[in-house]
Amino acid sequence: MNRRASRRVVITGLGILSSIGVGKEQFWNGVRSNRCGVGPITLFSAETFPVRIAGEIRDFNGHDFFPRDIIRRVDRFGLLGLAAAKEAIEDAGLVDELRGRENENISVLVGTSVGALAHAERTHGVFLEKGTKRISPYFNSNVISSSCATQIALMFGIHGDVQSVTTACASGTTAIGEAFHKIRSGQTDVSIAGASESPITPLVISAFATVGLLSTDNDSPKTACRPFSKDRNGTVIAEGAAMVILEELDRAVTRGAHIYGEIVGYGCTFDSYHVLQPLPCAQFAAQAITKALDDGGVLPQEVDYYNAHGTASLYNDKTETLAVKKVFGDHAHHLLISSTKSLIGHTLGACGALEFVACLLMLKNQYIHPTLNLRQPDPECDLDYVPLQGREMVIKTIVENSTGFGGYNAACVIKRFES
Repeated sequence: MNRRASRRVVITGLGILSSIGVGKEQFWNGVRSNRCGVGPITLFSAETFPVRIAGEIRDFNGHDFFPRDIIRRVDRFGLLGLAAAKEAIEDAGLVDELRGRENENISVLVGTSVGALAHAERTHGVFLEKGTKRISPYFNSNVISSSCATQIALMFGIHGDVQSVTTACASGTTAIGEAFHKIRSGQTDVSIAGASESPITPLVISAFATVGLLSTDNDSPKTACRPFSKDRNGTVIAEGAAMVILEELDRAVTRGAHIYGEIVGYGCTFDSYHVLQPLPCAQFAAQAITKALDDGGVLPQEVDYYNAHGTASLYNDKTETLAVKKVFGDHAHHLLISSTKSLIGHTLGACGALEFVACLLMLKNQYIHPTLNLRQPDPECDLDYVPLQGREMVIKTIVENSTGFGGYNAACVIKRFES
């Protein structure tokens, strides 16, 4: 598509719930203070588990956002996403516009990886212990992965395109990228896009631990997630949700909306290599980033900051480093790179959405957050990952990147808005 002949897409609202803060202000305060949201698991009894740490949202109270009837019938995965969407819509100043209208030119795209698995797991336990009569009548509507998108569309009267996206840990980036393309091509004018995940369950923790993907540093949770570090030993699962309001530029300007930035490019590929490991040569991971840059008409040397997938797993970090070198060439060594997961943990399918919001706030505040716990760099990860302390700098162009189990690769390019 010729971007110059298409519509511009800007971001006018943000909503985020993470282990370091609920809401964009608390989240940003956590970022600026180098807070790490990883701690002992409290959502279930993990005393006998090999992994007993995670990034929980400890200060989320659904009653702060919704009436009791919604709390009663929507599971945590849905509530987190719904709360993030509510925040984003309020932040964008769209509440009155949405109220009482038939919103046919507004879409909803929500990413997730495990969806309502936690709800299914708990309900199965109730079923085994107490039988069929104790199963919630809302179980059927909650357990499907599309339940979060459904709740958002129902709450705000959306009649446009409503979709759920599942591309493993790239789901959030995929949802935002696809929403961007829908607006740019004229299919819709506004999109509520992002992701939600509530994966801290006995089954998920056990499954990830069994295949050696999680850090077992239970006695030092704040330093357990060490992306790009020589002594990294796995990622740390977390919960979270983030939503953004994407809007066609002229529409946003006409109504006087605050603009956080402009999304200009999106690219995606698939490795077709392994269900858990990335393709070692990083060919298609690199291609996704290149596609995003080409889609936005951005040269590699114009990128100031690269927000890494950066999981702290052995294979991901060195493969991602190789992908960056393939795309950016000599500029890779001048590029600033950091991993948001070192602060908030790995929110699986929601990570790209939370990291997208982090990128927008960094763009707004002209500050790059650090990669925490990076004291011993891996010799194969030899780029500037902004270790330990953040940096003030002029930022105009950002690449936000995600990869996922199975071989999913997705990247978005964000620019500082210039009229």
